[in-house]
Amino acid sequence: MKTRVLVVASQKGGVGKTTVTMALGDGLVRAGKRVLIVDADPQKTAYKWESRKGLGLPRYPVRVEANSGLSVVEFLEYIVGLADDAKSVSGEELDFILVDTPPNLKSGDLEAALFVSDEVIVPVKPNRMATEAMEELFSLFVAANEVRRRHKRGPLDVKVMVNFMQAKRVATAAMVEQLQNNVAEYSKRDHVRAQVLTSQFKHLAAFENAPNYRTSFYSLPGSKDARVAIESLVKEIA
Repeated sequence: MKTRVLVVASQKGGVGKTTVTMALGDGLVRAGKRVLIVDADPQKTAYKWESRKGLGLPRYPVRVEANSGLSVVEFLEYIVGLADDAKSVSGEELDFILVDTPPNLKSGDLEAALFVSDEVIVPVKPNRMATEAMEELFSLFVAANEVRRRHKRGPLDVKVMVNFMQAKRVATAAMVEQLQNNVAEYSKRDHVRAQVLTSQFKHLAAFENAPNYRTSFYSLPGSKDARVAIESLVKEIA
C-alpha cells in the first residue's frame, strides 16, 4: 500500500495529541495531499471535531472515521480497506492515513495502531516529568518492533515533537535539550529509530480555539503563527 500510515501517540493525556493530528491533517490537505483521519480513541474527540456543526465557521476539511476496540488483525484489515475504498471511489491513492490513539500504554487500540503504522509522532510537553516519562514509551516501541519483526514488518520510525512550547524561556529551552539527549540515548540503547523534530507548536490561541469552534485552524482570525507552525510540520513530515 502506497498510502503512508502515520500514528500520533502518547502515554498520557493533555499533550495535544488530537490537536497535532488534526493540525497535520489540515496542513497536508492544504498542501494538496489526499488525507483521511482515523480516531481510534474511544473518547472520539477528533471525530466530534469533524462531524459536528461548527459555530458559524467552515467545517474542518478532512474526513474523520471513528473506530476503536479492534484487534491488530482487524485494525490492519480496516486500514487497508479504507485505502482501497478511497481508491475505488476516486481512482487515486490516499497519500496519508493519520491515526489518533488513546493516551494509554496498555490500550489494545494503541498496540494495533503501532503495528499498522509506517511512522509515529509523539507530542511531548517540554517539562521534566514528560521528558523522563519517554523511557516508558520507548519500552512500548521495543515491544512493538519485536511484533513487527515477527510478521516481517520494518521497525517503527518515531518522531518526537515538542508541543505547547513557551517562547523565550530559558528553562523550557533546557528541557528541550534534555528531551533531545534522552531520545538520542534511548534510541541508541533500545535500537529504536527515533528523532526530535525541529518543528514545534507554541502555546497559541488558534490551537486551543479550533476544536472549540470545530473548524480548520486556517479559518480562525489571528491564526498566522499557528499556520506557519503547521506548514513547518507538514514540510518536515511530507
